[in-house]
Amino acid sequence: MLLELENAIIERLSSLGILAHAWSGKPEELFMKPKSFPAVRVVLESADFEEMHFSKVYGARLRLSLLVFFRSLRDKGSGAYEIIEKAIRAITGAILAGFDLRLQGLSLMYHDSGEFCYHVRFIGYGKYVVELDEVEPLVKRITTYEDDEIISDVYSPNP
Repeated sequence: MLLELENAIIERLSSLGILAHAWSGKPEELFMKPKSFPAVRVVLESADFEEMHFSKVYGARLRLSLLVFFRSLRDKGSGAYEIIEKAIRAITGAILAGFDLRLQGLSLMYHDSGEFCYHVRFIGYGKYVVELDEVEPLVKRITTYEDDEIISDVYSPNP
């Protein structure tokens, strides 16, 4: 579920020519500047689950962010606005990996020497189904006896 959503967002942004990649690593590496600008880092922040009618089906609410990194030689972050708006239009209201994504907010996280990072927050509403990995096999066992002795014992699990 999470990986599919992350990949769908990255694919959607990449199709618009926005350099996007996921973040996974140490917390202190989250705000490290990318090697190329502009770039968008997708971060899944949290997930809240509410049990629905069946114990393995949950309503899910995900919080996710796009960190938009931008460099401007003019010391103005306004050049990032086009990228931010393009990303917002691409994701807001889209249903990706079964989640309806809604815009929550935008803020400037930092700026330093012409490098900027904007934080675009989204919330996604969807459903999560817990799939069971354990399947109870059906078994055929035929045991034949002659008096008290077992003559044959045949076991065959069915797929």
